[in-house]
Amino acid sequence: MTVEEDTQQALDAVKTAATVLKESVDAGMYIGKKCVPQLAVFVELGLVVRTVIGFTEAGQKDPVMEEIGSLERKLEKIEEKMKDNFQDLKAFVAEHSFYTDVPLASKLLFQSMQDAMKTPGEDSQKEFREQCEATQPLEYARRLKYQLMKPTTNPLKMTMAAHPLDGAVVFKKWNNIYDSILTQLCLIEAISSGLLYKKNKYRVDLIEKEYKEFEKRIQKWDHEYRTNDHYWPDAIRKIVEDVQDKRTDKNGGEKAEIIRTILERIFTDDIFYITVFKNTIEHVCYASEPSQAILSLNRGDHKVIVYRSRKARREPEKVADLKKHVEAMRTLNWPKDQYEWPKEESLKWFADMFLRESGFVLMAKARETDDIGVQSTSKSVFEHGPGHHLFGSFRPQDSKTLARKVFTPFFIVAGYK
Repeated sequence: MTVEEDTQQALDAVKTAATVLKESVDAGMYIGKKCVPQLAVFVELGLVVRTVIGFTEAGQKDPVMEEIGSLERKLEKIEEKMKDNFQDLKAFVAEHSFYTDVPLASKLLFQSMQDAMKTPGEDSQKEFREQCEATQPLEYARRLKYQLMKPTTNPLKMTMAAHPLDGAVVFKKWNNIYDSILTQLCLIEAISSGLLYKKNKYRVDLIEKEYKEFEKRIQKWDHEYRTNDHYWPDAIRKIVEDVQDKRTDKNGGEKAEIIRTILERIFTDDIFYITVFKNTIEHVCYASEPSQAILSLNRGDHKVIVYRSRKARREPEKVADLKKHVEAMRTLNWPKDQYEWPKEESLKWFADMFLRESGFVLMAKARETDDIGVQSTSKSVFEHGPGHHLFGSFRPQDSKTLARKVFTPFFIVAGYK
């Protein structure tokens, strides 16, 4: 290859590394799913720096070094933003000094690597080699794994246990912190493989294996937290009762929204319906599994009913079927010419006959102008909740009453199992 071709190949390698890092720069932390599958790119980057060191004299302008300088500034941006994430480890520093060691070791390695890239030469290369040998990225990745395996030294599990109603935010935050630290260690190992060890990928393969094990562990925890019901029913009932007791200035719709906002923070695959209406509004409800519904009645000036669907997220086509069946019920006949408000037994029969997909049905004697509010979580999945709700009316069956247009309004909520 000609010198020009070598230079272009080196430039392409540096630019490819910059492209891989783009999302990490934007996010302010290393993103493993973008970087780790491309570790070979960073091994090649290390080899480019090694080659440049051998052919570039001090003070000499070189297009490859200029591109490396641009990449180095991107890495600095990520490093600067990562400082904020490391502050969250302070709460565990007193008892677990390891969480001080990891960021410090990673920072020292990173700075040494930067020096080798910024001011290439035998001295900076030697210093980086010594730093890598003294503070091995692979060793720290393994130490991090062992700490995460123990609940008493795992900030993610400790914080999730302490804040069960903030699980969605807590899990994402700690997952991102661990992922960023491990990814940084992987990149340092990859660059050092090319820069110091002539593309020997043995240790790179090992640290990539550690990262993949971390991914599997996170996926396992993700599934466990999403599918267990540690928060149900006591934590939810407390939320509901607090709103009933303390937010007496709010109407039904506002109270339903307050409760929804809190429930959205729970890290779960369950989807909730929250219905709030005046105590004076007559209602009847039926749940095929009563344990899946929380009824807080005659407390304050509003009734609150929370239903959770455990299957809706996994079976959207059946939720769609339920919605169609509810839509067909905007006008219903009174059963058997009886004009009394339905009892639970007749609602159960009604659900079994016409709403077979439902696990819960609530019917309230209310019209659209009444103080009634309904909300649901995970609206990005189901805009109208894990089922459907609407206002309708009962129509009398006998011609005499029908002629007088005596219709009884109702509000119905049907939730999938």
